[in-house]
Order: sequence, then C-alpha cells, then structure tokens
Amino acid sequence: MNYLLPIIFGIGFGYIMSRVGAFEYANILNALRLKDLQIPKFMLFTVAVSAVGFFSLHAIGLVSLNLIATNLGADLLGGLIFGVGFALAGYCPGTSIGAWGEGKRDAQ
Repeated sequence: MNYLLPIIFGIGFGYIMSRVGAFEYANILNALRLKDLQIPKFMLFTVAVSAVGFFSLHAIGLVSLNLIATNLGADLLGGLIFGVGFALAGYCPGTSIGAWGEGKRDAQ
C-alpha cells in the first residue's frame, strides 16, 4: 500500500511527459537548441510544484529535509558523465526509459 501512491504519480507524470513530447528525440534536440521551449517550461513547472509540495509537507511535519554538504568535485564529475551520456545518446536517463516504454528503437 505504501507504493501505490508513488506508482500512480509516476504513471501520471510519465503520461504527461509523453503528451508534452519529452520522449521525442527531435523535441529534446529542439529544446537544447532553444527552438522549442515546451519541455523546459514543463520541467520548470514540475520543479516549482515539487518545491512547493516538499516545503508544504515539511512545514506540517510529514517530511524532514536533511541538507548535505556540496562536494564540488563529485558534482562536476557527475555532470560531465551525465552530459557526455546525454550528448551521445540524445536522451537523459529518465527520457530514455520513457522512450523505451513507447517502443522507440533509438532509446534501447
């Protein structure tokens, strides 16, 4: 029962990402080229909704937000690995799983 709500939210989020076109290689490329801002707008909206949700849950005591110190070297290395993978594959990890779920051959 503890997993039901996250699964429902995940399916809903995946459906909305599919409708926005976040699993289409051409849309991702156009977003990176700043020609089509639909995906970045969607991402900013989801970050804002998540931030409001987490801080609201924190304010009423349902979750605790434990901040950890930044490790700049690890962050830079992780960003480099992510960026190289994104550039080579044309997908980030989340969109590659969604594209694979839609049956896109280039995401496999």
